[in-house]
Amino acid sequence: MARISLAELKQLQKIYKTDKAIGKKIGMTGQGVHKMRQRYGLDFYRSKFEARSRRVIKQYLAGLNAFDIAKKNNISATTVYYTVYAKGVVREHNRKRNRMSKEEFLSLQKKLRTDRAIGEKFGVSRQAIQALRQQLGIEPVYNRGRRTKTLSGKKFSFNPIESTKK
Repeated sequence: MARISLAELKQLQKIYKTDKAIGKKIGMTGQGVHKMRQRYGLDFYRSKFEARSRRVIKQYLAGLNAFDIAKKNNISATTVYYTVYAKGVVREHNRKRNRMSKEEFLSLQKKLRTDRAIGEKFGVSRQAIQALRQQLGIEPVYNRGRRTKTLSGKKFSFNPIESTKK
């Protein structure tokens, strides 16, 4: 391992920007240079990363996607996601969710009866309608052949044998 003084390392740090480049110049690995910086107590470009992180977060909050941010800052999209996640940044979604009242949902359920039909009307999936229905605390009309309540509140069965018995 090459032995260099603190003054020499500081000089190389001004010329070469990465540990790997410094290591190549003095004949050691980038990891070795990094360990040497730690031993000497030198700042190893944390401030550069802090400035980059602030820039990335600002662009993310402005609405740019990770790939555009990565291209502008010459980093990977994974680094963008990691930076945003590490800082705990959350941005508002552009779409506004149209919340339905319980009464509106019940009137639609009387007309269309199934989650799938309601979802097709609004252009969303059955699962999205199911989640909304569960949030509103509304029971499904049909429950895959099990005995359930109808909209009128009476019990019924899909089993033809049981329905003929009376």
